[in-house]
Amino acid sequence: MKMRRFSSGARRVFAGAAAMAIAVVLAAVPPLAAGSYAGESAGADVIAAAAAEPTAGDIVYFGTYPQTLIGHSEDVGVPDVPYRSVTYTDKYYEEQNGTYYYAAEPVAWRVLAKDGGRLFLLSEKQLIGGIAYNDVIGPPAAIQWSGSTMRGYLNGTMIGDLFTAEEQTAVAAARLVNDTDFDFRNGEDGAVTDDKLFLLSLRELLAYLPEMASREAPITDFADDRGQYAQPRSETPNHGAVSTAWWLREGG
Repeated sequence: MKMRRFSSGARRVFAGAAAMAIAVVLAAVPPLAAGSYAGESAGADVIAAAAAEPTAGDIVYFGTYPQTLIGHSEDVGVPDVPYRSVTYTDKYYEEQNGTYYYAAEPVAWRVLAKDGGRLFLLSEKQLIGGIAYNDVIGPPAAIQWSGSTMRGYLNGTMIGDLFTAEEQTAVAAARLVNDTDFDFRNGEDGAVTDDKLFLLSLRELLAYLPEMASREAPITDFADDRGQYAQPRSETPNHGAVSTAWWLREGG
């Protein structure tokens, strides 16, 4: 796989829109919904269905986040399911502006590893778009995960949007030893951080997702519509992206 260099100071897998597949470590296995979720509702019944001892490779559901587009406020009215509204004012085509509703749905996670009572999870879909790895442009080597805008957003705004206060008690602070860049000859020479939400490193990507096919992560309507690097839109807004770029943790 050829890795490309980006001036923002981070790398991404696949060419296309910038979005995020998010990793989390659960300190203790809380009630998790197992199997597939059809998306017909976003109620608590899905979360209440406890999974039987999830193992590596399983898909579980934990937390809730806006994902599927319901429609424009002028077309659908106020939804009768949990939702988030977003008002756009700066779309490329003026007719795309306005308020849109997105269904708040249970979040699917792939179990990458299980260690005793801990689960290492990666979001099965790309949940957020349009968030810069770092707001300040500078020399790539100076932009690292420990001081990045992305890290602050994930462990500030995002974790509160994704999990309830009760769910957050199950999320462990993962000790991350970071590389400053993708040159393994430098060793793990970045700052050590403790994060509850984070992006995969290249080492973790190669260890847990060795095959290219296993790295494909569909982008949600919510992430696609908010992406700063969205692909050309063919409708209002554009949907249907199968897989787009997603950030890794390294800077440099």
